[in-house]
Amino acid sequence: MDAPARTTDIQTQRLFEKTDVVLVPVLPSAIDIRAIGHFMGQLMLGSMLKHARVGLVANRVKENTIMFQNLERFLETLNIPLVTHLRDSQNYIRASDGGFGVFEMSPYQVDKDINQWRPLIEWIEEK
Repeated sequence: MDAPARTTDIQTQRLFEKTDVVLVPVLPSAIDIRAIGHFMGQLMLGSMLKHARVGLVANRVKENTIMFQNLERFLETLNIPLVTHLRDSQNYIRASDGGFGVFEMSPYQVDKDINQWRPLIEWIEEK
């Protein structure tokens, strides 16, 4: 299930009680770094982390940029795994426009994207 960015603490607690895995998306931007710091701080102070395994996913990443390096350095301080990063790719726009997912596209077009999804799938399937 997906939750809006401005979910209240009570709503977040209820969502966490219904799941075993929580993925938190974060963009490589100064605004997202501050927001994820605040959000994860709230989670760690409360009892929400008792119910679910939490992982981070960096979205729309342009590798080898200063902003992505800043994001990685910051996320290392959180003691929560950065499960994977997904590159900033037109393949997601093409898939969305066509009404399908990247896994349904020709492998030669999306090989890099699929390889970035593999760690996420494996992490979710861990018991």
